Amino acid sequence: MPKASIVKATLVAPNTGIAPGQPFTVGVLLEPKDGWHTYWENPGDAGMATNLTWTLPEGFYASAIDWPAPKRLMEGPLVIFAYVGKVLLPVTITPPAALNAGDYPLKVKAEWLVCKDICIPESAELELTLPIASAPAPSPYAALFEEHRQHRPQAIEKPASYRIGDHELTLIIPLNT
Repeated sequence: MPKASIVKATLVAPNTGIAPGQPFTVGVLLEPKDGWHTYWENPGDAGMATNLTWTLPEGFYASAIDWPAPKRLMEGPLVIFAYVGKVLLPVTITPPAALNAGDYPLKVKAEWLVCKDICIPESAELELTLPIASAPAPSPYAALFEEHRQHRPQAIEKPASYRIGDHELTLIIPLNT
């Protein structure tokens, strides 16, 4: 009998189809049980980032994960960067410019570490098939991808600076407004 997972993993997309040569987004949705967390790309002093290994149709390419901003947590004296509760880990898939009509299966092996009082490595093999569509409709997951865009770390477009005074260090970080 297989062991029950602590995290429900699903491969989802914001749209119901794809267009030849047009990059599109899919994401691994991780939904841990209450009180459990998974880790950011830089887990901090402990933990392990989620790893995705793709099996795509010929000519398709996957980007790195577009990581959302994590929470900073303390585990005793250790600082970790984690996701408490569900998290969407989006990836941009680029298909070739020439595609025949039909369905295209996207497969990913996702591996993560989930922790509460103990840490447990888990994994899942996920699949999503998307058809060619001239005008793909939004999927039931479209709002989740929009929510992700609101929680992405933002790049600072202007250079930061600092001043050193008597027993004082001042950091000046311009915010994008």
